[in-house]
Amino acid sequence: MNKKNIKRNILKKTKMGVAVSQIVLMTSLNMLSGFAGAPQVTVDETVYTNLDYYGARKDLSIVKGVSLNGYTDFSDYGDYSNVINMTSDNAPKLDANQVSFSSLDSSKKFYYEVTPKSNDLELPWNFDVSYKLNGIPTKAENLAGASGMIEININAKPVKTKSDYLNNNMILMLGTDVDMTKNLSVEAPGAQIQSLGKNTVVLFMAFPGEEKDFTIRIGSDSFESAGIMMAMVPATMDSLDKIKEINDAKDDIKDSVNAIYNSSNALLDVMNSMGGGLKGLNGGLKELQSARATIHSYGDSLTGQTDTAIQNLNSLANTTSQMVPHLVTSKNALNDFNKDINKIDKGVSDLKPVLYDLTDSMGEVDSSISHIGYLLNQAKTAEAAASMNDLSDKLILSKKKAQQLQQMIDGSGVLATASNAAGNINIYSMDQSLRQLYGGLERCKYDIKCKRKYSRKPVLQIASKCGGFHKCNVSGSW
Repeated sequence: MNKKNIKRNILKKTKMGVAVSQIVLMTSLNMLSGFAGAPQVTVDETVYTNLDYYGARKDLSIVKGVSLNGYTDFSDYGDYSNVINMTSDNAPKLDANQVSFSSLDSSKKFYYEVTPKSNDLELPWNFDVSYKLNGIPTKAENLAGASGMIEININAKPVKTKSDYLNNNMILMLGTDVDMTKNLSVEAPGAQIQSLGKNTVVLFMAFPGEEKDFTIRIGSDSFESAGIMMAMVPATMDSLDKIKEINDAKDDIKDSVNAIYNSSNALLDVMNSMGGGLKGLNGGLKELQSARATIHSYGDSLTGQTDTAIQNLNSLANTTSQMVPHLVTSKNALNDFNKDINKIDKGVSDLKPVLYDLTDSMGEVDSSISHIGYLLNQAKTAEAAASMNDLSDKLILSKKKAQQLQQMIDGSGVLATASNAAGNINIYSMDQSLRQLYGGLERCKYDIKCKRKYSRKPVLQIASKCGGFHKCNVSGSW
C-alpha cells in the first residue's frame, strides 16, 4: 500500500484554526466489470473532500475498494485527472473516460484513488461555517492560539440531488476531537459528548433531508483544533424504518406545537377581550353600589309607599272578585247571542235561493201585466186573452213560492222570532194581493170572452208598488 497516498486523506491538526473535511460513503454493486458472467466485480466508493475554514469545497477525491471475485483485471469508466494504485505497484492505464488495471491478485481486495476532472459532484448537504471569540464574530485565521471562548457554528443545509438514494438514505454525522490537555472546556448543545482518556469526542447527527445548526464552544488559553469531520453514510434497513418513524413523530410534534401556538394566540385574544369586559363589569358594580346606597337612603319612605300600594292592590282584588259573576253571566249571554246570530245567518243563507226565485217570478208577472195592457190598448183581444192565461199560471206559481217562503220562516224558530210584525203583515198582504189580482184577471178574461162592445178602447192600468203589489181596473162602457 502506498502510505504517501493514504496520508493525503487523513485530517491534519493545525494551529491556524480548523481544517474541515467531509466524507461520503456510497456503496454500489456491479458498477465495474470487464467481463460477462457471474460472479461480477463489485466496488465500494468513499468520497473525500476538503473544505476551507468557512465550508466551501476545495478539492475532491474518491477511494474505491474493488472485490475482484476471481478476476485479475477490470475497467472503470469515468473521466479522471489522476489515478493512484493504493494496493500494489501495478500502473493504471488511462484512456478517454476509462481507467484499466491488469495482472492483479484476484484473492485480495483492490484499492485505488481517483480524482475527477470535475469538482461538481453533488453531495446531500452543503455547509456554512462561522466563528466567534468571546461572543464577537471573528475570522477563522485569527483563532490559532486565541485565548477565551471560541464558538464554532455549522449550518448544514440539505441539497436536492438528482439521486433519490442520496436524498432519502444518507445520514449526516458531524464531530470533532478536543484535546483537554490543551483546552479548558467543551460545550455542544444537542450533541453526544464522550470522554476518551485525555480527549473529548463531540458527535452530532442529522437525518436524511434535515436542515440543522450545530454549535461547539471550546474554552482555551491557546486554541488549536483537530478540525471538524463530516461523514455522510447510508443507513441500514432497520435504521431506515426507525428514521421514518422519527420523521413522522417530528411532523406530529411540529403539528402539535403549531396547534398549541395557535391555541395560545386565541387564548391571549380572549384574555385581551376579557380585559375590556372586566373594566366594564367593574364600572357596572360601582354604579350598582351607588344605586344601592340611594335606595337605602329612601328606605323608610319606600316602605310606607309599599304598604299603601299593597292595600290598593287588595282593594282592587276584592272589587275584581265581585265582578266575576257578572262577567260570567255576560260571557254566557254573548255565547247564546253568538249562537243565535249563527243560526240566523244560516237561515238567511237558506232563504236566499227562494227569495231570488220569488223575485224573478214577480218580475215576470209585472212584465206580463204590462204586456197585456199594451195588447188591450191596441184592441188585440185574442192575444191579450192568451197572455192572460199565461199570467194566470204565473200568478199561481208566485203564490206557491210566497207560501213556501212563509213556511220556511215559520219553520225556523230563530227567524220567526227575529222577524218583526210588519214583515209578517207584508207576506200576508202579498198573498192577499195575489188573490185579488188573480180574481181581477179572471173577470178580465171573462169580459173578453163574451166580446162586449166598448165605446172606447179599454185600458188596463197597472200600479206597482211595495215590491210587487198589483191591482187591475177596467174602465169603459159595458
